[in-house]
Amino acid sequence: MASASAEDLPPPRVPVPSTLPTTLPVMPLGPRTGWELPYLVAQAGFAVNAAVDEAARELSMPASDLNALYILIAHGPLPAKALARLLYLQQSSISQLADRLQASGLLRRERDDIDRRRIWLYPTAAAATLVAEVGGQVRDQVMRVFAGLTPGAATALAALLEDVVQPWVQQQMPTATPPDRSSAVSLERTHPRMVEPSPSIDGI
Repeated sequence: MASASAEDLPPPRVPVPSTLPTTLPVMPLGPRTGWELPYLVAQAGFAVNAAVDEAARELSMPASDLNALYILIAHGPLPAKALARLLYLQQSSISQLADRLQASGLLRRERDDIDRRRIWLYPTAAAATLVAEVGGQVRDQVMRVFAGLTPGAATALAALLEDVVQPWVQQQMPTATPPDRSSAVSLERTHPRMVEPSPSIDGI
């Protein structure tokens, strides 16, 4: 019987590992790979989220609740639907979030004068005080992450991010007017020092 040549033999079977590898291939982040921007932005976001999570744990509240208060104070009263979009949450989750904050005296609800189905969410003065106290801690922790930037580089980075983020935020803003805008709480009104430029960005 003629012996089979190497070309006639079936390919060798590759053993399948019983467990997945503990390390993954390193994602290339060099110029023009297309991965560097989303990767670096994601890492910066993780640092910010970690600071918010730590502050929320100290307050014994979910981080989403703290983020919601900051958004409401920064942008004014919002309908539940707009707040859900800004937080990347399902609108059904906003009802539970609003229940918790209202029970804690940090939020009040008000029905729209024209569309009675629309519920506006207002932060209270107590919420502004809480965000002012905790916001300084979060900002200091975040600025330590960017401490290696010069004031000019930090200002330029903030401007670039604003060019990307602000148009999207404006798209989420409601076209309707809240029933009682005069009672809206803002940091400019209650804690003006909280909206002063950061010395870490603008220099000493």
